[in-house]
Amino acid sequence: MDLDEGFWTSRSKVERLGRNLLAQTPPADEHLEQLHELLGAYDEALSYVTQKLEDSLGVSTTSRLKNTGTILEKLLRHGGSSLSKIQDLAGARVVAELDLIEQDLLVKRIEALFEAEGRKPPKIIDRRENPRQGYRAVHIVVYIGKIPVEIQVRTTLQHWWANLFEKVADAIGREIRYGEVPADRSGGILPLAARASTGHPRPLTENNAGLADWVEERLTIADRIVDVAQDMSEAVDWVERMVTISHHPAELREVMRREGAEQSAHEILEQTKEAKSKYRKIFDKYSEAIDRVIEREKRSRAIYEKIHQQLVADAKGRARTVVESLNLDLPPEKIEEIVLAFAESQVEASLQQAVADERPGG
Repeated sequence: MDLDEGFWTSRSKVERLGRNLLAQTPPADEHLEQLHELLGAYDEALSYVTQKLEDSLGVSTTSRLKNTGTILEKLLRHGGSSLSKIQDLAGARVVAELDLIEQDLLVKRIEALFEAEGRKPPKIIDRRENPRQGYRAVHIVVYIGKIPVEIQVRTTLQHWWANLFEKVADAIGREIRYGEVPADRSGGILPLAARASTGHPRPLTENNAGLADWVEERLTIADRIVDVAQDMSEAVDWVERMVTISHHPAELREVMRREGAEQSAHEILEQTKEAKSKYRKIFDKYSEAIDRVIEREKRSRAIYEKIHQQLVADAKGRARTVVESLNLDLPPEKIEEIVLAFAESQVEASLQQAVADERPGG
């Protein structure tokens, strides 16, 4: 495939594709085919980049293309015209045991490697200086023809935090990665809890757990997890800086000399080693705690989903009785469709009332 030819070389055509993908749900086949053609070009560019990194610099990489669902989600957030501006449709990742200075050096080597090809100069995005929702790394956008490929360079601690936050986002809502409030802040728990109450005005009160209190507890847990994750990001950055200092004692001694610090460089280095060990243990414990909370909430969802299914089944039974009494002259599949729609409307209609009944003053 010639990456310098094709509709992806035209920004206006790519933006038009973005708008067309959102014009109807699901997108038209012809537009999905265009998207797959576009991703094919990006995949070829990505393969070139990863191979060059491994052959020229000897670094191991992982890579991925954004899938159709993720692309549509991102387009929805930006109104559809930004498909040409999504720089991480194709992405490679380098994760290594680096301190911050070593990370800078590797970034410069990658930048120089692709600058030497005489293409559009690489673009550096330093998320350490401008973290996004706590996310830190250095991104390098290189251009193969007119196709951008994003290379993420992460230290092992930055990678640990990023994976942890992805896990939190999966549980609470993907929107938190962009600083947005999830449509359902309880990560799916709230609607399941509400649906579970359908047909029972105060279903959880008998178990000493009113619906409003139960939902509020889940929302509080979700908010607290995000807050602690943000705090952990700051802790990771502090540890990274201390590790960098410990790896470059000459620089530390020079700073100490200039500042006239009373503490010796040796004492600082020893304290840094202790802090690094201490915080790694804290990070691991936090990760384990997140796992336990998420697993508990998954079990809650499973329980309430089962209750919801039973409620729908009961509602369908009542709906079928009503529909059959009308003696409608319709095909069986159409009658079943009406029954299901009627049952779902019963469930959803009582949902809001159930939540209102459980709220203070309701």
